Amino acid sequence: MILRLCVWCVQIVFLQAVILPALLPSTVFAQSSKAEKKAAAGKSTGSSTDAALVQANLPVSQGFTKLAPALSVATTQATMRSTTGGVKLVVVMSFDQMRGDYPNRWGHLWTQQGFNRVIRQGAYFPQCYFNHASNITAPGHSVHLTGVYPAKSGIVSNDYNDRTAGRKLYCVQDTVNKTFGMSKPDEWCSPINLKVPTLGDYLKKISPKSRVVGISQKDRAAILMSGHTADAAYWFEYEAGGYTSSEYYFKELPAWLKKWNQKNNFRDYSGKVWDKQISDDAGLKDTIRWEAGGKQRNVFPYTIPNMNTTGTIDVYSSSTFTVTPYSVEHFFKFAKSVLKEEKLGADTIPDVLCLSVSATDYAGHTFGPDSRELQELYLNVDKYVAEWIDYLDTEVGRKNYTLVITSDHGVAPMPEYWKYTNPGADAGRLRSLDVIEDVENYLRQTFIAGSASKWIDDHEQPSFFFNQQTLEMVTTTTIPSYTTPTRQMVLDSAQAFLQRYRGMGIVLTETQLQSGICPQWLSSWQYNLIRNDYFPQRTGEIVCYPDKYWVWGTVTATHGTPHDYDRHSPLILMGAGVKPGYYKDAKVAPSDIAPTLAQILGITMQNLDGTPLPCR
Repeated sequence: MILRLCVWCVQIVFLQAVILPALLPSTVFAQSSKAEKKAAAGKSTGSSTDAALVQANLPVSQGFTKLAPALSVATTQATMRSTTGGVKLVVVMSFDQMRGDYPNRWGHLWTQQGFNRVIRQGAYFPQCYFNHASNITAPGHSVHLTGVYPAKSGIVSNDYNDRTAGRKLYCVQDTVNKTFGMSKPDEWCSPINLKVPTLGDYLKKISPKSRVVGISQKDRAAILMSGHTADAAYWFEYEAGGYTSSEYYFKELPAWLKKWNQKNNFRDYSGKVWDKQISDDAGLKDTIRWEAGGKQRNVFPYTIPNMNTTGTIDVYSSSTFTVTPYSVEHFFKFAKSVLKEEKLGADTIPDVLCLSVSATDYAGHTFGPDSRELQELYLNVDKYVAEWIDYLDTEVGRKNYTLVITSDHGVAPMPEYWKYTNPGADAGRLRSLDVIEDVENYLRQTFIAGSASKWIDDHEQPSFFFNQQTLEMVTTTTIPSYTTPTRQMVLDSAQAFLQRYRGMGIVLTETQLQSGICPQWLSSWQYNLIRNDYFPQRTGEIVCYPDKYWVWGTVTATHGTPHDYDRHSPLILMGAGVKPGYYKDAKVAPSDIAPTLAQILGITMQNLDGTPLPCR
């Protein structure tokens, strides 16, 4: 322990004297260096309280302190108590890939006690759109409780090439802190890659006895919503045998969770049948031939296969547990146990619980937004939401909690189905490997010095990451009767080629993103959406977004663009501190959730992209 403290002291002195002065004033969390990761590894040797204390000695939390240097814990706690009006619990629920039009589209099929109850008794914002372009799971969930977009948080995609680390990273990857039950370091997770604090981090700084917990069927959703100093984040892993967590939060998995997984083994759902409940007159067509990649005819009923075998699970298979209502039932059983075991909302000290339902995304990708399966799934989800609200009312009390319902992104129509229902429409698919091959061939033919070189290291939507050695060689090699191109000339040429590519919409270079000057051919609002995703260390030399109704890849339905169907998200609030109403004309964004909840809790978050919602 003494040796570890000495190492920490040396690291801190070096970081304060050398690294921190070089940081931009607006930086909240410093870039993770190897020294920081070693120090962060020390967090996993103790409790979550120990983790917070260790983090307080790192540049990460020193950056956090800069956000509110005048805060006094004692006075702030008093202010918070007087401002909250007795709020014991904040509950933020994200339904992965729930597009913003679903409540109006399918609400007539739902009960009056689920989503409709929240709409009726709460504040409903039908015009809620993300103000960034890369609308996928990790960036979307990171926005909810940080109140900022990827340009500040660094969460530009689910995966990205990190120039500081010098390799490809998963957004919550942590090769130091193990995920319980997962054998490969690439599968271990924590929030170390998130560059800003969440609402929960602010709350823990001000009120250390408050508890912050995140749960999801996906690791990145639970982790990115709950933040750096969360008491726990739990997520579902097939290989781990159910819900699990990371050494970042615990020395070992809590005993109650081990017992819960044994008692509520998801494999017991093997053989369960999922059948339709909506009448054929009211429901969508039961099968669309492009569902599940068109590999088979997908019609009800579906039988969950035997899961009592070794191996992995295909979360996008049409009969997999994860795309059925049974996985949602399993999730909400777990949520109720988390509320009880973590003692959330059990006293007068405010807590935060973040939940994300991933089954809606798995089913959306597998069957598409115009499928009977997704319509039927939401009918069941609505039932579990109703039961969850009843549970909160009983255990916490309606006047004691604030509930938020939202999503991390929307989804595009299936291109084939869109063309089928809209004859003559321009829609289609871009395949990453094909585009990379065509760009490689074009650049080899255009720039002689790179005629035998590899040009593209990787494509992670929306970024093309260029091979730096090839760029260096091509821009420094002198060949007789040949003009040596500059780096900008190479990128401009690649951009021009991609802009001519069928189905490609917006293509921008790093220089155009860095300049802050919108090109004349692009609308300023679209440019700003893309700039809100630009984080230099993790964004490629060129970013590309498909035309409207075009998508990347072969997955049945997908998302990830600045088009309205990908940006549209539901936003409904209910409970303490919320003024009910139908705010049909208010143009809002999910980035407004964090400052609104902070206001309810009496907390001031700084340097945010969002603003408080008009429902206070």
